[in-house]
Amino acid sequence: MQLLDYLIETSDRCIRIAKHGHDLVDQLDAAIGPETKEPFSQVSANGRELADELQTIGQELLAKAVELDTERQKNNPGTFAK
Repeated sequence: MQLLDYLIETSDRCIRIAKHGHDLVDQLDAAIGPETKEPFSQVSANGRELADELQTIGQELLAKAVELDTERQKNNPGTFAK
């Protein structure tokens, strides 16, 4: 597997997992209701923070893949990515 493919696939996985994490937090929030109930509200906040961080990592990996591909194209103008 090429580095660009690895970065893109790992980015996709991170973003998918983050979306699933956000969905789980939304379900938890719906289950505990609008009133703050410790420790569930803290679990919800921490889960959202983790999902956000994972999504950021996924976006950073994708940005690195784009950066590397752009550099490769600049250095080899006659070739195209597979």
